[in-house]
Amino acid sequence: MSVNKKQVWRESQMNIMIANESRLLGEGVSMMIKASFANADIVLADSAKDIIRTINGPSTNSWHVILIDSQLSKLIKPKRLHHLMPGAKVCLFNAKKSRTTPDEYLRAGFNGVLADSTSPNDLKKAMGTLLSGRDFFPEEASHSRRGFFRSPQRDNKKTVITHREQEILSLMALGLSNKEIARHLDVAEATVKRHISNAFKKLGAKNRVEATQMANEKGLLH
Repeated sequence: MSVNKKQVWRESQMNIMIANESRLLGEGVSMMIKASFANADIVLADSAKDIIRTINGPSTNSWHVILIDSQLSKLIKPKRLHHLMPGAKVCLFNAKKSRTTPDEYLRAGFNGVLADSTSPNDLKKAMGTLLSGRDFFPEEASHSRRGFFRSPQRDNKKTVITHREQEILSLMALGLSNKEIARHLDVAEATVKRHISNAFKKLGAKNRVEATQMANEKGLLH
């Protein structure tokens, strides 16, 4: 007996995460989605740390769609989200217009794009497409400078960061403290501080925020 996938998602609860730095915008989009999909269970996250905390929480075992804005997608790469949320469709949300092609979006780990000019009707269409297990790439999402998702690589050779320093910088970008990083990596907190100090010197950074921003610009975050 064949199963209509679209019928299944219409009848069962669909778990959706909206990861956006603007809580107000996230709540507005959540209301529009719920107006069209009564079975949608939507969780809002406004920081990278909030995303990780929600994924690791006990309430939801299976995610269907995550809408993530460009800023948060730089801190938690879409390919990592696929690893943390198997089977979920990862869609770039509130995106600026770009000449990036669907193939380039897919290689970056995105299953879809919603531009910042997306209308309520297009949002409904996009969510229906993503919830049915298909990718969504509107034609109008392809008009700006090429390479929107490509991390700058040309300066990487000038900044020699060790694998451990990269790991720690990536965890710092998620908002973890030195103590939390040490526990996660099973090392002493003093070791974490030493690696952070070395990374700061190599990057020329003055604080944690500056270090993670500079590392992200150089494509050094996992």
